[in-house]
Amino acid sequence: GYYNQVGDAYFANREFRLAQINYELARSNDFLNHHSNYALATLANLEKNVEAERTYLKESVRRQPSEQAYIRLANIMLNEDRNLDALLQLREGAKKLPKSFKINNNLALLYAQNKVVD
Repeated sequence: GYYNQVGDAYFANREFRLAQINYELARSNDFLNHHSNYALATLANLEKNVEAERTYLKESVRRQPSEQAYIRLANIMLNEDRNLDALLQLREGAKKLPKSFKINNNLALLYAQNKVVD
């Protein structure tokens, strides 16, 4: 929608606070808006706010799953040494997006690292 496009323009110009305001306006119209939540997760990542990033990524996949969001969620968990949670997150992603080479590849790498037999 409109606010996401305005947010994208501000983001491209590195005006992150104005981008955030517009993504939040778009999200206020539809809190499960994938674009808004994913963009807000990216802004939270730039601010090193892991909790906000995780929250926005989880919201972004509720209606419209994306391989990038599942992989980012799993990476957050791996950075916190939560390998089992990362594995479960990737399994959920593989279940919702079974043809995703990227998710299945990340899942295979995690299986190999943890010596798990699928």
